[in-house]
Amino acid sequence: MSEIQTYKFYAGNKWHNPSSEKYFESEDPSIGKVWARVPDCNEKDINLAVSSAKHAYYDGPYGKMHPAERGRTLNRIGDIIAKNAERIGQIETKDNGKLPKNITPSLTSWQTESFYYYAGMCDKYEGRLIPSEVPNMHNYLKWEPFGVVALILPWNSPIGTLIWKLAPAIAAGNTVVIKPSERASCSTLELMKILEEADLPEGLINVVTGFGPTTGAPLIEHQDVRMISFTGGTKGGSAASLSASKNVKPIIMELGGKSPQIIFKDADLTFNGHKIHYDNDYTKNYEGHMGLLVHAPLQATYLLNLARKNKIEFNYFEYKATAPLVYNNNFYVEIGKNQDDEIIGRILNEKQEITMIAKYKK
Repeated sequence: MSEIQTYKFYAGNKWHNPSSEKYFESEDPSIGKVWARVPDCNEKDINLAVSSAKHAYYDGPYGKMHPAERGRTLNRIGDIIAKNAERIGQIETKDNGKLPKNITPSLTSWQTESFYYYAGMCDKYEGRLIPSEVPNMHNYLKWEPFGVVALILPWNSPIGTLIWKLAPAIAAGNTVVIKPSERASCSTLELMKILEEADLPEGLINVVTGFGPTTGAPLIEHQDVRMISFTGGTKGGSAASLSASKNVKPIIMELGGKSPQIIFKDADLTFNGHKIHYDNDYTKNYEGHMGLLVHAPLQATYLLNLARKNKIEFNYFEYKATAPLVYNNNFYVEIGKNQDDEIIGRILNEKQEITMIAKYKK
């Protein structure tokens, strides 16, 4: 039996045990076994992380850093992530079941390009003088950072979403406290281990882990957090916006869509059978189409074509899987039994073929 890894949370460039001494478990969805323990952070831990970020912004090196030097910091982050892409991808696959081929290649190309792009933007945030018709008035515009920004991540693509949020936030001069989903926290914590090589300014990036009501809400409501970026479900977004509204804080939200693909009675099933299934397989992991609506008289024919095309046998009451880390295909086991009451998982065998669709019930 492999050893269970225990993570700590990250604040002020140091690793800390949760003050409550409580942890929650991460289960590898491909085999249904616990492989890691994650800190269940409370308000005391959040205060430490936020105070570290606040000190870095107001008193520490990052808030006083010249914009061009901030750009060099972003370049270092991009380089180190690209160098460790495979390691990050392996941890994320263990944590949420997403295939390495949908993680690792992007970390060496278009996702890490975000850091290089915003590195070049650091010294391009320019103000301007604004003409005024009032005598003796000096009227100007100046862009300033918010200060401490909270970044709330989803379970399905935590590293990808983190990059999209982190690069522009720190390029603008902000410091951040990151709260990944309790369903997929390990890749973010692993990333912080990797970024220790970057020699980041103390308190620039901090990570707390835990659940929405006990970690997310206190972070959002913290008096020193000035702005929130939230990606997640509609229910969580509603709760986050309510928390932010208590202190009239700006919040940017990307909420989970449920865009269905619809097959009408005149659809070409021979073409759509494969294409829509592939799209749904990929996007159900994150990017959009979360449902499939089929005209009732066509359902049996459509499902039969789908099964033949993808070599699927419908067996709804078994739960057998091999790890996506080993069998890298277009089909994967989804997040696992903590995501919903019922989970549909696409299962791989040693020949990298689909052998069944399994329904797992809590």
